[in-house]
Amino acid sequence: MKYYILIIFTFFITIANAQFEKINKVVEDFRLGIITLESEKEWSKLFLHDSITWAMVKEGKTEVARNLKNPNFGFFSSDPSAFFKFLKGKNRQFEEKFYDVNISSTNQFATVEFLYSFHENGKILNWGKEYWSLLKVKGDWKITSVTWTENSQNIEQCPFSDMKSFSLKQYRCPPCPFDCDTEIHDRPGLCPICKMELQEIKETKFEGYKKSNLYIKNDSIQLFAAYYLPEDLTKIKGGIVISHGSAPSTLEDVAYYTKLATQLNMAVLAYDKRGVGSSSGTYESFSVKRSKEWFDLLASDLQVCFDWLRKRPELKHTKIGFFGGSQAGWIMPLAASRLKSVDFIIIGEGAAVSAGEEAFHSNLTGDGSGNGISINEADKKLKTFNGELGFDPRPILKNLNTKILWFFGTKDDVIPVNASIEVLNEINNENHKIIILPNGDHNFKNVETRHRYDLIKYIGPWLKEIGMKEK
Repeated sequence: MKYYILIIFTFFITIANAQFEKINKVVEDFRLGIITLESEKEWSKLFLHDSITWAMVKEGKTEVARNLKNPNFGFFSSDPSAFFKFLKGKNRQFEEKFYDVNISSTNQFATVEFLYSFHENGKILNWGKEYWSLLKVKGDWKITSVTWTENSQNIEQCPFSDMKSFSLKQYRCPPCPFDCDTEIHDRPGLCPICKMELQEIKETKFEGYKKSNLYIKNDSIQLFAAYYLPEDLTKIKGGIVISHGSAPSTLEDVAYYTKLATQLNMAVLAYDKRGVGSSSGTYESFSVKRSKEWFDLLASDLQVCFDWLRKRPELKHTKIGFFGGSQAGWIMPLAASRLKSVDFIIIGEGAAVSAGEEAFHSNLTGDGSGNGISINEADKKLKTFNGELGFDPRPILKNLNTKILWFFGTKDDVIPVNASIEVLNEINNENHKIIILPNGDHNFKNVETRHRYDLIKYIGPWLKEIGMKEK
């Protein structure tokens, strides 16, 4: 009986995810249609017909100003075809940015609500709230009405323009002498620095998995995330949220960890780091001085992602944990200490010493560049360190009840491996297990054989050891 219930449940989850993806694509096609203004025929395919409701009312100070100028003004009405032709005839660059997009849907009906700002030649003209209704016709979602409020930027400034706007597709400059390929763009076109054609970033695909894009809110911050779910839900063993290292990384940049998690038959949530890719906020480079404040923010992002995953009905009664490397070794235990419901943490080459000690040691070794002193020499000098500690994980690691699996490579010259192992041995918390990778570097590669260690053969048995059920 339980098997048949799970089959039915799997069916409805699959349908819901597919609908969400299709509606997201309608939003993206609408956004790109205004940017490119290439084909009125393709634009018209987004709508049920050309005479749908297309109406706007003024709001706030803009409404007051409009009433003073024209007391008889009630609302503006047009249609999508006239809108397209109006923009096309202006011979200017237009863009509508969407923020805080919320989608609700049933089998045949859907609504999309969001904040927007409308731009002409890169400057905001107006902004407000927008609401769409959609109807599914022969398997395709069609917009049946578009209504919005309008606030003029020259009367009142847009209060959310610094938020990260909606974008399903991301673009990057090809490698070039200007090193501008690190910048992520949310629209096609030319690189503003080198003028080369931007290339769409192709997403990593994982065999047997479906991907759903979404935004997760953390106060005023929007985290762009991807949820990877097995096509066969009966195979799910648990859930994992992927955490980031210190680099300004997107969810695609942590695909190594996501892939390992899918090989373990986990449902996986990965996201663009705060201030990177399509996530809003401001990214900060690592510093000892700001480590407590910065790690606090990163941990809060990880917490809201965990809360989102924990509420997924397909993960009811399963274990859910964290997986990440390097700086994530500080962030994941910090987040777990606040949540109290994280079942496990897998840390790859993370430090158990303070931020100050780690920075001191990595400066001596060259932080993986190969230009510093030896690991043994750096270890000796670290014992004399008396500088600023910054964030110190020791109290958290000592008292944390979450099961933690640590990976340390003996040739890792990015973090103080030996000092970290000493700390964990001194703490003597039975929830911690250490795996030593002989001659392993910071990327789990054996520097002698040049082959990467297969972490799955260690993680799989450990998960079973801590009570992860086999499917």
